[in-house]
Amino acid sequence: MSNLPRSLRPVTIAMVKKATPHGELWIVGDDPADEVTLVAELFHHRATPHMRKFLLDDGTARLNAKIWVETPENALDDPWRRIPVSPAGQNQLSEPLYVRVRGHIQHYNGVRYLKVSNMRLVDDANEIYFHLLEVMTVLKQLDERAAIVPVSNLVSHHMVLDLLQRTISVPGALPALSEEAQNVIQALRALGDPPAEGFHIGQLDLLQDRTDEDIAAILWQLVDHSLIYTTIDEWHVMVADVD
Repeated sequence: MSNLPRSLRPVTIAMVKKATPHGELWIVGDDPADEVTLVAELFHHRATPHMRKFLLDDGTARLNAKIWVETPENALDDPWRRIPVSPAGQNQLSEPLYVRVRGHIQHYNGVRYLKVSNMRLVDDANEIYFHLLEVMTVLKQLDERAAIVPVSNLVSHHMVLDLLQRTISVPGALPALSEEAQNVIQALRALGDPPAEGFHIGQLDLLQDRTDEDIAAILWQLVDHSLIYTTIDEWHVMVADVD
């Protein structure tokens, strides 16, 4: 494990999904991270009086993110830090946009998410590509236990190919869904149009005799495969759009 000071670690969402808990920290690859930063497309943004929830996708995976902030009832539909709220009754924003997010990895009831400490809009598209280069540079630095050097000194064609394979998900990289998880996603899709808060997972007959721990494990599989995302709490879910 690295002796480098714990600091802000640039990551992809796939790396967050593969991280393992270690006390108050998370191990990303072989090294501890107490806070991470990522750049991703924002698919969904919903506000409540005490919290805001986001659905992020950076091309490697999808991840829920949350920030606990107070918002007056009459301002719940207003943009926050120039970030628009998803239109009522819709599960995604009306136009694509990217955000830079900083926060701590959290795990609750079997579902992993990012507890946001800061979020802002990405105004320059170059930041999206620079972030990926930064992820690869730091990963290479940690692998070699080398001193920090400029990106241009580290990035080569072969390094990019090698590190892209390690940081970006590829088809078939996730374990296959269990039969029970497949039955759950089919049952959710069969329910038709969801209410604004999403479906409560407890309304599915096939899960009535399962423990909360069993249900959380099933939900984690579906979230990991980007098939569902949570809404107002960990038990209300929306089925993700599938192209």
